[in-house]
Amino acid sequence: MDELRRPKTSEHRTGRRRIAGLTLVEVMMALAILSLGLMAMLGMQVQAMRGSKTGRHTTRAAEIARDRMEFFHRVQWGDADLADTTGWMLAGDIVNDRVETLGGGTFRTEQAYTVDWQIQDLAVDLKQIDVRVTWREPADPAGRAPRRFGATSMRFQRQ
Repeated sequence: MDELRRPKTSEHRTGRRRIAGLTLVEVMMALAILSLGLMAMLGMQVQAMRGSKTGRHTTRAAEIARDRMEFFHRVQWGDADLADTTGWMLAGDIVNDRVETLGGGTFRTEQAYTVDWQIQDLAVDLKQIDVRVTWREPADPAGRAPRRFGATSMRFQRQ
């Protein structure tokens, strides 16, 4: 019965007895290791959020390019919108993605895209249509080239 009431002890090399448990140094070391792990996870989370935003912008650029390409495929063959451009129609359109801010009902532009296109007459009844969407990520360094997404299609005149 006496053994149940006594605290557990351990012997050291010095022969002294101490109560088993963790010292303050051991707890502090464990907290330091835990905090390093949490900081690493925080850094990975920030990178994942940036990657998510870049992926969202690339997806939106693909949607814009697809919409412009569909427009060119719906236009009548002889329409001026489908005429040979002899090069890129630079800064043809600017598309802004607007996001509503919390609580105020106001909007801010999250990302601006520039849409350019080029139409080439390859034959009497065949055209090549190129659409290019360009944007800059807010986190990109100042000297970095803008990001681009392109789509190319052929249109044949059916008779």
